Amino acid sequence: MNIKSSQFCLVALALLIFVACSSVNIPIPTQADAERGARLFADLTLESLNQGKADHDRYCNTCHNYKPLEKYTTEQWEKIVPKMASKAAKKAGREVIDAVAQESIRKYVVTMCDIDK
Repeated sequence: MNIKSSQFCLVALALLIFVACSSVNIPIPTQADAERGARLFADLTLESLNQGKADHDRYCNTCHNYKPLEKYTTEQWEKIVPKMASKAAKKAGREVIDAVAQESIRKYVVTMCDIDK
């Protein structure tokens, strides 16, 4: 294999990795999402939903890549969020995601997991 072929393969591989890693679409909440979520959570507002996204962005990509929210059901997310917070705490040896952030993440993922359903 010559140098040009090697360079082409490296560029192609880098592009493939970039596309694969950037393929998860983390939805940005809208007012319609907040209204839909308010049926589940009476205190949910667009502002609190955006805070949930911010907390999700801050904490959930630290230990693993983002997971597509629609991959899991509401019931699964209800179990996943506290489990992941507990795992993060165990790994760090201290609380990493406090109860307020856990709750905002939970409301965000539960609201947004069925956005297209």
